[in-house]
This record gives sequence, C-alpha cells and structure tokens, in this order.
Amino acid sequence: MRWQDCSLEEEERTDTPCDCCGSSTTEVTGNVLHLNSFHSWYTALWSDAHPDIPMHITIDTGDWGEDAPQSHRWATRIAVHQGDDGGCSLMDWSAEEQKEISMFTPLNRDDVLNSDYAPQLWACVDAVLMNESRLEHIRQ
Repeated sequence: MRWQDCSLEEEERTDTPCDCCGSSTTEVTGNVLHLNSFHSWYTALWSDAHPDIPMHITIDTGDWGEDAPQSHRWATRIAVHQGDDGGCSLMDWSAEEQKEISMFTPLNRDDVLNSDYAPQLWACVDAVLMNESRLEHIRQ
C-alpha cells in the first residue's frame, strides 16, 4: 500500500481552549480511502501555541461494524515532532489506557515494528500528513 494511492475524506474540526495558556488545541478527524475504498479513520491533535509538544495522530483500522470483535479492529498512535529534529515515532498506550479500552486492540510500538501491518500504517500516516488540508502549516 502506498500513500499516493490514498485520499482523505476530511470530517470534523474541534478547537478547545488550552488549560495552561488559553490558546486553542485543535483536533481534526477524517477517513483514509485506499483506491477509493474505506481503509481507516484518523484523528490529529495539536496546538499551534505549543510547537514543543508533538502532534498526535491516531489511525484506527479494521472492521468497525457493530458486531465486530475487539480483535478485528485496532488503533495506533504516532507522535509527529516538528522543527529541525522533526519526524514521526510510534507511541505506546499506557497500562491505564489499555485497561480502559474495550472497543479495539491498542497497538504499541513493538506490535507494529516489522509487522505486515506497518506499511499500511505508514501509508495512512503519510496520506494524512501530505493530504490533510488542515495540516498545511505542518508541511511548510
């Protein structure tokens, strides 16, 4: 799977006041289509007032139908670091978060590295970073 074969359906945007400084934290959502078929959905969360804090992207993949078991749907989180040392890194879910999750299987770094799923995940992340119009400021 290549990111160039993916397109996005952009959905909601939410701006929430930041507790520490009063500026906005922005969250955008949408769907990743691969060859015009639904593949996954995503969220991206960042604050322009805090460039030192990485943007977080979550990719949710699998069967999200009502009757699908937790083992057939999973989510992976990625930190997107900006600046001269910018880049993407896989994030782990904390033990507390994992205890609270019942709708999907949270994938950690070791679950993704060297897996058959890794190329799909990175294609989705690249599609979001390259095509999400509300992330224009990240690409500059």
